This record gives sequence, C-alpha cells and structure tokens, in this order.
Amino acid sequence: MILYARILLTSICAVLVFSACTNSSGRVAATEAVEARGGVMVQNVSPPAGPAAEVRGVYDEIGFADDLKTSVDRQGLPVVWLEYAGANGETVRIDLDGEAGKSVEAAGRTLFDYRYARDYSTDRQERYDTAYRQTVSAVSAANKLRTFEIDAPGGKRKLTDEEAWAVLNKQAGLINDRYFELDEHFAPKGPLDRLKRYVNEKLGSPVF
Repeated sequence: MILYARILLTSICAVLVFSACTNSSGRVAATEAVEARGGVMVQNVSPPAGPAAEVRGVYDEIGFADDLKTSVDRQGLPVVWLEYAGANGETVRIDLDGEAGKSVEAAGRTLFDYRYARDYSTDRQERYDTAYRQTVSAVSAANKLRTFEIDAPGGKRKLTDEEAWAVLNKQAGLINDRYFELDEHFAPKGPLDRLKRYVNEKLGSPVF
C-alpha cells in the first residue's frame, strides 16, 4: 500500500510539473516518471525510422465572461495538429480525430480545472482530486495517441512516445498561456491584492 502511494505521488508530481510549467513557447520533456502510472496502463512503442512529425497548434480569440471561473469553464480548447514534409516537399497536415482527439480534448479540459482549483480552491481534497484527474487524463491521452496511425513519409505508422507527449505539451502550453491571460484580466489590482497573489503563487495554494 505504501509503495503504491509513493508511485502514485511520483506520477502526479511529474505530470503536474508538465501541466503547470509548460507554455506555448517552451517544451517540458516527458520522463519515465510521468508514465508511472496513476492506475493507467502504459504502452511502450518503439520509435520508427524516418523523421518525427512536427506538432503545431493555435488558439481562437479569447473570450471573457463575468468572472474568472465562468470564463475558464466556457473557454474553448486550442486546435493541435501534426505536420510533416510530403514526398514533393509539400506540407502535410494531420488532424487528431477519433478516440485520440477526444482524449486530448479531455486532457485539456481537466488541465483548465486543475489550474483554477490549484490557484483558488481552499479545499485541499478538491485540489488533490483535480490533480489526480489531470494525471490520469494526461497519461490516458498519451496512451490513446500512441495508437493513432498516420501516413508518414516512410509508410503508415503509429505515433511515437515523443510525438504523443509533444502533442500534449503543445496543448498544455497554449492552455497555460490562455489561463494566465484570463487570470491576469480578473486579478484585483490593489497593492494588498498583489501581495496576496504573490504569496499564494509562491506557496502554491490559496493561503490568503
């Protein structure tokens, strides 16, 4: 029981570091600890020969509601896709559809929930629950992405581990950028408010 708890804690910490720290301009590498597993089976796929697909993503224009929570809940998700050079040098785009696409969307929504709960929930259990759901959702999405087949230059193949996590990193970066923008828009601007915000950010939970 103690060993399982340690493994679960390791997986949560690893995925949440990836989720909270990645932004759209920087990539946080996935580690073996990330895949350790939060109760989700992990599939290991050998990398194929040939170049890896590039991951691209874009977000629609931001939308504000009456408050931060409503804005977060109503916010759409970024569009993420894969690209590679075709046989004649043309750019070939591969959209994520089917079960893989749905799992990526689910991971994005749980990331939004986790970010808000981490910053504003005073309920420790709620913060734990959203962190756990984000861990399981991210690992599950990575597993689904590993089953996603693409017509690559070297022939039809499934995504590699690196490509799967690159998709999730790209989405997490765009979502974090969007969340920061929403949070800044609704943040109180007084000196005391800024101090409380600074302390809470340093402590990693809403103490004040």
